Amino acid sequence: MSEAGGDYPRLSAMFTSANQISAARFNDEDGTDSVVYFRQIFNGWHIGVIIPRIRYYSDVFALAAVLGVQGLFLASVLCYLLIRSLAAKVRSEEESLSKSTFLARMSHEIRTPMNAIIGMADIAQASSDPEKKKYCLIRISDASNHLLGIIEGTAAPEAEEGGNRFDPAAAQGQLFAGNRLLLAEDVVINREILITLLENTGVLIDSAENGREACAMFAAAPGKYDMIFMDIHMPEMDGYEATRCIRGMNLPRAGTIPIVAMTANVFREDIERCRVCGMDDHVGKPLEMGEVLVKMRKYMSAGSDS
Repeated sequence: MSEAGGDYPRLSAMFTSANQISAARFNDEDGTDSVVYFRQIFNGWHIGVIIPRIRYYSDVFALAAVLGVQGLFLASVLCYLLIRSLAAKVRSEEESLSKSTFLARMSHEIRTPMNAIIGMADIAQASSDPEKKKYCLIRISDASNHLLGIIEGTAAPEAEEGGNRFDPAAAQGQLFAGNRLLLAEDVVINREILITLLENTGVLIDSAENGREACAMFAAAPGKYDMIFMDIHMPEMDGYEATRCIRGMNLPRAGTIPIVAMTANVFREDIERCRVCGMDDHVGKPLEMGEVLVKMRKYMSAGSDS
């Protein structure tokens, strides 16, 4: 090897120096610019291969190109699978949110006329005045037609069972004489029902048509009210924001006055949202006066104790 031309003598010197050779630039006998690869094997011999440098780099570039294309393809597949998985997750979450929103909206839409029907029926039952009974029947008919219109456009909801129905005798006897309620409710008939059903309990009721008005009334006389019934869905300011507004006032009783939500949204997340914004309790719609009286007894002093 040492007698050959080109870089063979240099290669021979590398072998005899016992250096480990992995790759080296090499000129062949005919002057071809090459790359030599040699490794020493177990018996002390060297085995290797000489490749023209142009071909070597051509092969390396080809291999790099192949690996690059394969890597890009693999990355594209992984990105596609990831995007598809994320899209399915987002679609599932959107469908779940859409379903929850639909159920909450329909619950509110259906319970609003139901509140009028049940409330007016209770008023008619408790009244001996023929004109009042006639008025209640007219309002029941209007609310029933409204409810029918809702049902005809959607699947019929399942009927609710149980509950605390109103006993007219339970609201007699000036139970809450000397107490004053602030009622925040934008629907006229809902205000009318609650005020009429509570008229024999002795409680005084001031009404606000929206959350902003309720906040202003409380701010003007924070010591005037013993309790607040707060509707949720109201114009200008809803019940959640109104409650946060009252709780944030630097006024006496702003942080302690009982605030009870009146809401057609009775799902667990809706009730939890009421508590998070600062409400103490809730009653569902349609209002069941037995439950209303229970909340009033819980949060207001009875008239006999005043």
